[in-house]
Amino acid sequence: FNDIFFTYEILSEKKDGLEILLIAANVKVILEWQRLFEKLGLDVDFFDVETLAVFRGLNLEEGLPVAVVDIGSASSNISIFNKKGLRYVYSLGLAGNHWTDKLAQSLGVDLEQAEKKKKIIKIPGKTKGAQILTDEIDFLIKEIKDSLNYYKIKYKKEVKNIILLGGSSQLKGLVEYLVESFKGEKIKISLGQANLKKLPPIEYIEAIGLAIKGMDKKWLKKDIHFNLTEVKKFYKQKQLTILKEKKTKKEKNQEQIQIIETDNSNSKSRVKLLVIILILGTFLVVGAFWYRNYQEGKKEELQDKRNKEILDIHQTSVEEELTTDIDEESEISTSSTELILDNTTSEDLDLDSTTSTEDLIDDDSEYIIINDNPLGWLNVRSGPGTNYEILIKIYPGEEYVMLKEESDWYQIKISEEALGWIHVDYASVKNTN
Repeated sequence: FNDIFFTYEILSEKKDGLEILLIAANVKVILEWQRLFEKLGLDVDFFDVETLAVFRGLNLEEGLPVAVVDIGSASSNISIFNKKGLRYVYSLGLAGNHWTDKLAQSLGVDLEQAEKKKKIIKIPGKTKGAQILTDEIDFLIKEIKDSLNYYKIKYKKEVKNIILLGGSSQLKGLVEYLVESFKGEKIKISLGQANLKKLPPIEYIEAIGLAIKGMDKKWLKKDIHFNLTEVKKFYKQKQLTILKEKKTKKEKNQEQIQIIETDNSNSKSRVKLLVIILILGTFLVVGAFWYRNYQEGKKEELQDKRNKEILDIHQTSVEEELTTDIDEESEISTSSTELILDNTTSEDLDLDSTTSTEDLIDDDSEYIIINDNPLGWLNVRSGPGTNYEILIKIYPGEEYVMLKEESDWYQIKISEEALGWIHVDYASVKNTN
């Protein structure tokens, strides 16, 4: 926290404490931006907060409290304002880029093609692409409703207006779909517009809010921001503290050197003893390091031998189960990402090219479906525990063969040559009836 600059605004005072709005940023990042603007000939007095600048650009005086949902490329921000200003903000990592990734993965196209499709797909719809986007929007709607409900419980007031901002808010059919989702709740939903005679594109609303703060001094007092003078003062004090600590440390080192020199002049035998101890210590450290590497090498050889024995047993079992009645093989698409199977690649184990995890699956195998979760993905690990290595990420709605269950973890088939483990709380056994 040494490089973090904080500033805050008191929102309300109650018997049980204070309600504050706190913002923080890395002081080095702030000063790097200041130096860049300085080189461009721009004199910067303060750095603004994006959420506050957006609300200022809307210039809303009526219809408060209002929820501003800013759907960008990397994240979506849900902010709630009342007459006193910002009272709630929540950010989640589900936005335009994530939706493009989901389309590319599900439709089997590259990111550029997926981005083009995203702009022309209308939601809701019957196409696969429309269904994918609709599922993602449903999750965002759930987060919006949870935020509105939190504000209602805390402040005893209902939000009656939702304003959509950001490039990803312009998905075809999005506004209409949200209106239908909030049907019966008497909430007005619309795309954001700057309160100007000549309406600029939606992308310029934040820039308008920044300009308004620079022109109208009342906003300097009303809205919290990073004052560059205070940031520089903080950084200078921090640097002085560091210099003072270095000076104190240097003085202590010099005192220790003087003591050592005095001891050297009084007793050469002590120096010789110290040298001998250092030499012996070095040999001991080198010897311990060599011994540890030797033991680790032995462990790796034993593990390789054990893996080879397990593979031989597995191959023998597969050969016994094969029958001549098989006239068709199922092709299973594999992920382009190279996966690690029990920390050993198929090449390391000298696997036959016709052997895959499909041979371990019989007709009675169960399937699992990945559940929705706030992150939008699920880690697949190399073993049944969070201490095991993460192999890949999989996504809600995807189906996988479940091989076995162990200690609240499912072992699933990821591809022809790879297995992985996921926690049972984030997946459901598929009903095959």
